[in-house]
Amino acid sequence: MLRSTMRSPAALFFGFAFPLIFIALFGFLSGGDGKTDVAIYQDSIKSGPVWDALKNSDNILNLIQDKTDSQIHEDLEKGNIGGAIKVQQNEQQHYVIIVKTTAGAPRGGVIASQIVRGIEDSINRSVNPISTRLVTSNIQQIEGRKYRQIDFILPGQLSFALLTSCVFTTAFSFIRMRKTLVLKRLFATPVSRGTILGAKLLSTLTQCMFQAALIIGVGVLAFNFTLVNGWATFAQMMLLSALGCMVFLSFGLLVSSMADSEDTASPISNIFTLPQFILSGSFFPVDTFPPLLQSIAHNLPMTFLNDAMRKVAFEGGGLVAVLPQIGGLLVWAVIIYIITIRVFKWE
Repeated sequence: MLRSTMRSPAALFFGFAFPLIFIALFGFLSGGDGKTDVAIYQDSIKSGPVWDALKNSDNILNLIQDKTDSQIHEDLEKGNIGGAIKVQQNEQQHYVIIVKTTAGAPRGGVIASQIVRGIEDSINRSVNPISTRLVTSNIQQIEGRKYRQIDFILPGQLSFALLTSCVFTTAFSFIRMRKTLVLKRLFATPVSRGTILGAKLLSTLTQCMFQAALIIGVGVLAFNFTLVNGWATFAQMMLLSALGCMVFLSFGLLVSSMADSEDTASPISNIFTLPQFILSGSFFPVDTFPPLLQSIAHNLPMTFLNDAMRKVAFEGGGLVAVLPQIGGLLVWAVIIYIITIRVFKWE
């Protein structure tokens, strides 16, 4: 099974070269669009001209008001939010805006700081441009890991590599073996059907582990991809890759049962792969999609795997922190394997 896979140029290209090309492309890029998440401290003054101006900036800032101080500090350290704002008043009843930014989200910090300075200047000019300033701002930066584009792109490309390898390689392999009567000849031997499936599972898993190790290695060595806890994080990403491979393999088996030839296998495979590739947050955050697409995207198996890998690699949460994503993958695996068992064709 493994030798057969290695003899397929298409499988090798989509499994190895294709994701590496995208990693090299996006490894040199940075930036993005969309609103900047900014947390508001619980003890902030939520009335008056400053608060009204912040709310009127909702086309740029997404104000988060339900987090505790410790949660805000943790999110800043991990770069999950662009900044945090606290609005207070001093003894003279003048407003003081404290803005905390982080190196983990430099772009968000710049946007939040610029918005606050604009609010400060606008209110001061409108109220009394000569006397003591009614509003002052204080920009502070806390330590945090720098979140680069590669930290977002690489997990998505790794998931895509696993998805395409499992779906296309498995589907075409079984269709080819049925068409060339290889399976029929195997049935004439003592080899059981369970052994055949087990061989396919192990060969695909072996290929996926090589892919995952290669992609992560290139990301770390060439583009300084973040592995928070070093080898421990690498091992956790490999375990998640193995789980993703097991789930995606079920899609490949299902496609091989639905398609009668290689010609029909390709479009059917794309039905399973392309929507996930586009909607699962491989290139753009899922939160930038319209609400309807978000509800779909958040429940795709590839989204679960992307989110889990990013939380493990950059945030260092460990496998316990991604149990909801692991549970989502297992639910998909159970559903697709049940369907596959009912419709799988050996001949």
